[in-house]
Amino acid sequence: MSRMNRVLLTAGALLMLVSSAAMAFDPFPNPVRNNTLSGGDSFNTNFISDSNGAYSWFGRIYRNADHVRVTWAPGSEAQGLGFIKSEKTYGAYMLHLQSGYTYYDRQLEGEYNHFTLGYGYAFENFDLGVIYNRQGISANFEDPETRAEVSESMNSLGAGITYDMSEETVFDATFMFSTGSEDDGVDEDPENDWEGSGFGAGARVFHVWRDDVTLIPVFTFSSFTDKYGDDSEEKSTAFAGGLAFDYTINEDNDLYLYLSYQSSKLEDTEGDDTWEDTHTAMPGIGAAVEHELTDMFTMRMGATKNWIKHEETDPIDETTDEMKSYPWQFTFGMGVALGDWMIDLELNQAWMYQAGYWFHGADATNQPPVAQMEAKLWF
Repeated sequence: MSRMNRVLLTAGALLMLVSSAAMAFDPFPNPVRNNTLSGGDSFNTNFISDSNGAYSWFGRIYRNADHVRVTWAPGSEAQGLGFIKSEKTYGAYMLHLQSGYTYYDRQLEGEYNHFTLGYGYAFENFDLGVIYNRQGISANFEDPETRAEVSESMNSLGAGITYDMSEETVFDATFMFSTGSEDDGVDEDPENDWEGSGFGAGARVFHVWRDDVTLIPVFTFSSFTDKYGDDSEEKSTAFAGGLAFDYTINEDNDLYLYLSYQSSKLEDTEGDDTWEDTHTAMPGIGAAVEHELTDMFTMRMGATKNWIKHEETDPIDETTDEMKSYPWQFTFGMGVALGDWMIDLELNQAWMYQAGYWFHGADATNQPPVAQMEAKLWF
């Protein structure tokens, strides 16, 4: 399975189980505030209005400008630093640098190049944003007769719009198109080379239903196809839709309620035979709370429960295996405001059960207390 397919499976087939973006490319690190309110289901991050929305809902680049952010997690390779700066006349520009992945199962080992350029402009009642994302790695070997240049790359173009439909309603739409290819450097073995293309799209609405309740419907769809030689192909598709309620209880507390449907399919075709792997999460429910403890400290927690059905179809044996699971997930974190700085923390759940760490600084699992952090500076 190619890297691009694994990325899409992370963002599609397993989107109800892991944190990831909904596009067919190596995602940015999840915004920590959104993540700690998601209850462990990455689709729920789309329901949260946050300045990091510019990195997935590109129409928000301009209105979320004038800050720099850095995100990191202990032991993670998906570290990132980005900034958005606006100019009164020329719109806003964005730059994001990320460390990417390191490979140990291929000939190539080292950092995977990953950068994004973006631009946003505000019109009378809508904002437009565009981005270009480049990812790739390459190497030249000493013996060109055995293996020449090895390379893998992907280019993505994205666009988004944020439209103020009325004083009560804001509409977001986003689109990403990606193409990728790999050359393993062995001309006699073209079946190991691959090329792929695909797209991801999404739409959401923030509608103020009452002074204290905002309704947020969200829909996302992605499709990506990998081709190996003349008779091997893998196609991945994913769809998700949901509705959230943002209930402002009082000036210190917000309650989020989530309801979602998520489905994804992987079709692996070899000649005339096609294997299918399908995940469906219906229903998915969740809740989250954001509490402003003081002007300086904010506490957050979320939880989700998904009813998942997994089906695998084998055309050779003419069998279909069906499995069901019901994962429950929980997230907990906090935000610290220091002047123009905002520092968000997601706590490690395993660490929270190890009481010894509170007293002597070490636990049996060697898990750090903070799973990931994000720091923003507004200017």
